Amino acid sequence: MARTPLMFALVLALVAVLLYSFPNMRRAAYLGAAMVGRTYPPLAPFFPVFFGDGREAAAADYVLSHAPPHNLTAALAAFEAYADSVAWMMAVGPVKGAIITEALQSTPAYKILELGTYCGYGAMLLASASPPGARIYTVEVVPEFAAVARRILVHAGLAKTVSVLEGPLETHLPSLAAAAPEGPFDFVFVDHDKDAYLPDVKALLATPGLVRGGESGGTVLGVDNLGLPGSPAMVAWLRSRRPGALDTAWHKTVVEFVRGIPDLVSVSRVLDAAAALSEK
Repeated sequence: MARTPLMFALVLALVAVLLYSFPNMRRAAYLGAAMVGRTYPPLAPFFPVFFGDGREAAAADYVLSHAPPHNLTAALAAFEAYADSVAWMMAVGPVKGAIITEALQSTPAYKILELGTYCGYGAMLLASASPPGARIYTVEVVPEFAAVARRILVHAGLAKTVSVLEGPLETHLPSLAAAAPEGPFDFVFVDHDKDAYLPDVKALLATPGLVRGGESGGTVLGVDNLGLPGSPAMVAWLRSRRPGALDTAWHKTVVEFVRGIPDLVSVSRVLDAAAALSEK
């Protein structure tokens, strides 16, 4: 019986060594622990968080020190290196990013909206796949994250390409509808508060001038993290749209910067915005 505590300690030590030795296992363990805190709020103080613990400012420092100025490719690589080797980051990442950029390039997209700037990685990814002259508007509700994003985006040479808008989407709907270049958005990337996915997408569809329909030229909506952390309301709404409203493709993939943990991404083309809003 005396050996039981010793054996338990040895097992814990072995697990700790494995987690430390294999970066993907470390990131997976971190993500799992963060999900526990998210799912059971009373336990949250005892578990790591998805964001807001200083990793964002540290990521900006890392990008600025590891990528030369005005080099978008290097800035993307530096951010990914930080998320791979230093601290897990709540950004779409290169695996799911490839799904999003492929959808964007199929449009093509000259006017792009992102919901959820975070540190600016998504905006950089969108810019890297956009044609010359494209304009990107990205909305972020947390001022500290918007400031981090601006640092990174300016360093990456995107000061004139990306506009970071602070505050909830609803406060920017009128200005976005009037934003140059004229016309609706070609592409919308949704990756912010999961509870805000559905109301914000509905607000975009309901605001004249922001979204257009059409089998070939309709606005494309890319939505991240439908599997984890998940947005059940958004998934149910997308699946319940009647034919002729949205053309949606589902992509089974993995969580950002972690291999082996499943996630789900959707890519929808708006065929008829009014029909998409209809609940009949």
